[in-house]
Amino acid sequence: MLEITSVPAISYRSAGNVLLETKAVVAATAQETVHWAWTEELDKTSLGEFIGPVKEELTSILNEISESPSSPLALYIGNQLGPYTPINISTSYGATHDPMTAYNIISLVGLPITVVPTIPYNQPSILCSGYISREMIIKIDMYVQSGGVAIIDAKAAQCYKTYDGRVDFSISGPVSLHRYEIGPSGERDDMMSECLPDSIFPIHSKNPEHYWTGYDISNGVTGLTTAIISLGKGELIILGYDLSRTNTVLLRPQWQKRMLDMLRIVGVQFPVYWKGPAAVQCLYNGKQVALVNYNSNPVSGRLSVSGKEDIDIEPFELKIVKL
Repeated sequence: MLEITSVPAISYRSAGNVLLETKAVVAATAQETVHWAWTEELDKTSLGEFIGPVKEELTSILNEISESPSSPLALYIGNQLGPYTPINISTSYGATHDPMTAYNIISLVGLPITVVPTIPYNQPSILCSGYISREMIIKIDMYVQSGGVAIIDAKAAQCYKTYDGRVDFSISGPVSLHRYEIGPSGERDDMMSECLPDSIFPIHSKNPEHYWTGYDISNGVTGLTTAIISLGKGELIILGYDLSRTNTVLLRPQWQKRMLDMLRIVGVQFPVYWKGPAAVQCLYNGKQVALVNYNSNPVSGRLSVSGKEDIDIEPFELKIVKL
């Protein structure tokens, strides 16, 4: 269950709670083996006496989860990165545009999401973030034309244009004086005002089915911040947000609502999600959910499914809730 080796150096050092991260990896992937690379000589630490209880706890989680979590939304990474679930979004993991940042931004507002290296034929929707390849874009277009829903963020949208994806749009920017958005129903959202100046890229399209419009500090239109465009039997959702640059700004209820609204428009709904403070993951596998609280304080919330009472979660606790 838990393998440990001693190494002189390692490129990524967890800045968070290592045990909680390990539990989250097991709950998010149902994988049977987790590997710790320790930067100290094991015989000079008290790690040995700590391992026994940890293995028992991980085995208990694995027995309760019993199968890999699922979600109507999957992060399509396009290569075999393996089942890894980092959660410290302040760390770039050596990449300026890491797609796992998008995973974190969505999972840490309580929405279930999985990671896939290839697109499953029955996957309702996918998300692509950061740099994507020509091969990925060809597969994205085929997937959308056959009825799927694909979301691409600003950096992925730039790659999509570079490699001549089939959907016609343009993307400019970034816009440094962004202030607010107006959604399809006329509602105003000020979330983007706190995003970094180089994280918002206006979208321009002649035929979006649905869209959010961005405005600057002078109330002037900058372009679209989200555009939903049909292709074949499916839809391509283009985000004007560079998710690798927005970072922790989007860890708020407004971002959860944006994701829910976008996907609801195209007929994709989450079977369950967390309704409460941010920085809580909700991992779903059909029989139960694993809730992971990364806050340093207790939180209280509930699941979106009817009939569920308030759930209290202690700091850095993983709690499994039966459905």
